[in-house]
Amino acid sequence: MRQRENFLLVFFLFLLLSVILIIFRNSLFVRMPGDKIGEIFSYGHGAIVAFASEILRFGEDKRIEALKKENKNLREQLLDQTLLLQDLAALRDQFQITKPSSVFLLPARVVGMPSFIPGVSLPEQLTLDKGSYDGVLLGQAVVVGDNLLGEISAVSDSLSLVRLVYNAKTSFAGRILARGALGVVKGKGGGKMLLENVLLSEELTESDIVVTVGDSDEKANGFPSNLIVGKITSIEKKPSALFQTATIKSLIDFTKLTTVFVYKGIGK
Repeated sequence: MRQRENFLLVFFLFLLLSVILIIFRNSLFVRMPGDKIGEIFSYGHGAIVAFASEILRFGEDKRIEALKKENKNLREQLLDQTLLLQDLAALRDQFQITKPSSVFLLPARVVGMPSFIPGVSLPEQLTLDKGSYDGVLLGQAVVVGDNLLGEISAVSDSLSLVRLVYNAKTSFAGRILARGALGVVKGKGGGKMLLENVLLSEELTESDIVVTVGDSDEKANGFPSNLIVGKITSIEKKPSALFQTATIKSLIDFTKLTTVFVYKGIGK
């Protein structure tokens, strides 16, 4: 601001000098040669134009700087608003689900997908922005709607790691929703799950929905019952075998998750 005031002061001084020169041109400088007078006026005019241009350029730079700052603020506000809308949509959908009860769910934002490479691999884990300070414990289930995503496998003060349901280290009891056939769901990595140890006598069909049997304890470790694991996409059944195996695909696109819910159990 002080620099701008200095420019304006000099500008008006040169303007005043030009007016004085015009008034006294025929008296004060009457004896001076015409080319000298013209030279003086030319110099004064050039200086005034130069300083005026500098003032205009200074003002333009300030205006551009202000616009850049305003655009940055608008981009940040737009990002915050987009994330808020995603959270609100997830909360609205979740609170419409009766199982598990939304009273015992902790909303958490997905802040990382370790080892995920778009078009090459699927995420095997998710990093959440909630940790032990928020009551998150090892072994708690993580859901979206009534779909099982995985379980908490690591916790820090403010972050936690989710081992996804198809992770190769995941294994739990499952059953066919329509007919109750039991088996063991095992993650195979890369988005693949198998339902194993299903008796050969049990009827399985493609598109059957597989849900959790439930093994949650009083501390909310383990999975609640009747969470959707996925649907059967293919069946391997050999007459000479004791058991049959089915391939399961989750109904969730894990790459697009932004807000999930940690199941904290009854009274949590």
